[in-house]
Amino acid sequence: MDPGGLRQIVSVVLATAVTVVSCDLALQRICPRLPRRMEAADGIALVRDGDPETLVIGSSHGRSFIRIADAVARASGGRRQLVPIPIEYGKQSTYEWILEHRLRPLLEERRPDGSLVRGRLRRLVLVTEWWDACSPENGLAFNVPARGFTAGDFLADAARRGLDAWNQNYLDQAWSALWRGSILVQDRGVGRLVDALRDALGRRGGGGAAERYAANVATWRAMIEAGATDPRCHDGHERAALERILDWSRARGLDTTLLLFPRKPDTLTEQARQTTLAAYARDVEALARRRGLRFVDATTSTPVTDADFMADFDHLNPAGNEKFERWALTGELGFLLELAERPAAP
Repeated sequence: MDPGGLRQIVSVVLATAVTVVSCDLALQRICPRLPRRMEAADGIALVRDGDPETLVIGSSHGRSFIRIADAVARASGGRRQLVPIPIEYGKQSTYEWILEHRLRPLLEERRPDGSLVRGRLRRLVLVTEWWDACSPENGLAFNVPARGFTAGDFLADAARRGLDAWNQNYLDQAWSALWRGSILVQDRGVGRLVDALRDALGRRGGGGAAERYAANVATWRAMIEAGATDPRCHDGHERAALERILDWSRARGLDTTLLLFPRKPDTLTEQARQTTLAAYARDVEALARRRGLRFVDATTSTPVTDADFMADFDHLNPAGNEKFERWALTGELGFLLELAERPAAP
């Protein structure tokens, strides 16, 4: 290729890059990027680099324990550590996979003399809700590769069964993390940017804010009610994974709590309360009673209101997290501020 042609190609590539970056920055004035959120890998890194007394495993709702972790550290003068492991999308089978493949190798690592490298673990809090009992169609949810895989896990899985739609979720998540500064990449599949542009142009369809809120409420109510009869929520696959997690916890001698996370009141119909939610609560409470575990049903018992949830109708906003922390540490979960008893030898 002659030098003139090469310069032309480089100029086109540079101009395209400048245009895309400029558009991205301009769009962020209309739709700012969401702040980076704690992921499962961050919690796993805290375990690797520390020695936690309490482990909190759950879906993205586990992020509501970040404030509680800070409170435990302050109360103990930094001597005790609570680590949340927030796993986006949930599922008991995903919690089990990450426990087996990412956490147990760290928690059961031993020194040459046989003692545990990280030997302070005393408690396990498992944060769950009815959604976690609904099995993914293909056995393991897509959040296993997306939130649980290391590069080595991905390469081993791809070598074993080839590159497929399931393990490619690892690549999608890695690509998204690489371009954390881009709204165009971060908003892929989310839709916040499109809505923000429509609002900016005054062309938002589907009515005003009240109408959109009502539509979202209707969607959530229908989804929760459907959980009562969806066969995927009653096939026992996820329950078996939960039982195996608790088997490990019992073998480790941990003080274990099963906690049902708060739900946005507007999304709950009386039918959903009496069917989907009540059935799951009864099941988990019976499991806890049979195993001698602590059970806390925070589904509707906390002071949080509809205003304390984010626009996604699912996660607590900063005010909601503050209320949840205050409720938890002055009541049902106040024991987290106390020194835990030494567990049985693993």
